[in-house]
Amino acid sequence: MTDTKAPKTKKTAVPKTKKAAAPTPQVPELAGVGGEDEKKPEPEAPEDPNCLGQMEPGELAMMTTLRQQTRKLQTDIGGLELQKARLIGGVGQIEQQLEHHLSMVGQRLGIPQGQKYQIGPDGKCWLVPMQGQMPQGLRRVPDEPPKKG
Repeated sequence: MTDTKAPKTKKTAVPKTKKAAAPTPQVPELAGVGGEDEKKPEPEAPEDPNCLGQMEPGELAMMTTLRQQTRKLQTDIGGLELQKARLIGGVGQIEQQLEHHLSMVGQRLGIPQGQKYQIGPDGKCWLVPMQGQMPQGLRRVPDEPPKKG
């Protein structure tokens, strides 16, 4: 019997050409979270049907940092509110001292209690007439001098 098979021919290896890889879309990352060289793990299938997935460690760290900053600012605001309340109380005390001081000045000058008066920049005190009344001892000055005749 003779072998009727065709002789085996050697195949020459043809180098395969690499297909151009599709460019990967660049996703903006949060500052300080992950690096460009770092490969992101594929999200695992959630065990609980209500679980949507898990945050990456960098995302979790960023969230924790931002929450801490928020709590610190809230604490600072609370401290400022307390300081504000104390300052308002201080303003009230100073206003009471001013009222007492002006009352003493009014008594020394013989200004009746309840009578309004103004203090000029030079320190002179002037009676403020009540609406429709002239203070005692003052007379209205006419607009024009009287005509002699």
